[in-house]
Order: sequence, then structure tokens, then C-alpha cells
Amino acid sequence: MSNVLVIGDSREYSIALDGWNIAASSENGGGVFCATTALGSKCGSTAITAANYSSALGDLNGASAGYINQLTGIANAVGTSSVYLVDSTYLLEADTAADVIYLVGMQAFTTPIVITDDTASIDVAFTSSTGMSVFDANADDVYVTTGPFALKMTTK
Repeated sequence: MSNVLVIGDSREYSIALDGWNIAASSENGGGVFCATTALGSKCGSTAITAANYSSALGDLNGASAGYINQLTGIANAVGTSSVYLVDSTYLLEADTAADVIYLVGMQAFTTPIVITDDTASIDVAFTSSTGMSVFDANADDVYVTTGPFALKMTTK
């Protein structure tokens, strides 16, 4: 699938925070109400309507030094996942975030999915215990990113 993930959220916090405009690397308002915007996040003293924020996942190492294009053995509610960032040739040859075009995931289920001749349908869904992560970019500036997800399958 595409490495661009779209998130949107608004909420009230117990302490005042500052929004963060990722494109301009600057604060974007302040207060206990924060929401995603097309350019990052915004905070204020009254409720804010969320807008979708598109986040291109190009490095699985986050802000830490050193580029990582794969993570394996990620425990989730339904098993263990592995995530790979690949280039336009569908190979694990992405050497920088700019090379990444796709996100490939694999899921090992804790409980096997059994498909028999009697199976009428298969339901597939993405689940997420953390659809969006909010963290401090600089002091109390809210930075948003996508959270981990897992594949959930059931048969009927």
C-alpha cells in the first residue's frame, strides 16, 4: 500500500499545549483544545474541528539517528507484524525516506485463520490501538504521526 497515511483527530487535554505546523517548523496556536490540520496540528482555547493530515512514512526510526526501512516482530492484539518500506521496484532497497513509495506489512496471527471448503467469506480489516500518536516536538509543541496497526481477519 502507499506509504502515505492519513489521520485526523481533535481532543481536549488537561494542560495547555502548542500546535505545531510541520511545513513551517513553527508553533500553531496554544491551549487545551488541539486538532490535526493539513499541515500538522493546531491548539486553542475553544474546540477545533480536525482536518486530515497526510503523513508520508519514510523512516521507521522516527527522529532517531540512523535510517531503518524494516521492523520485525512487532507484537499487537492479534499476533506479530513486520513492516517494510520499499522503493518503486517493490524491493527493500529504499536507502532514504525520499526513496520510499510503498509500505508492505506481514501479519503472523496468534490464532490461525482456517479456511475450508465451507468458508463462505473472509472479512479483512485494519485495526489500530493507536491510530495517531501525539508527542512533544519542541518542549510542549504537539506533533502528530500515525500509530501502529494490525491486520484482523475472520472467516464465516
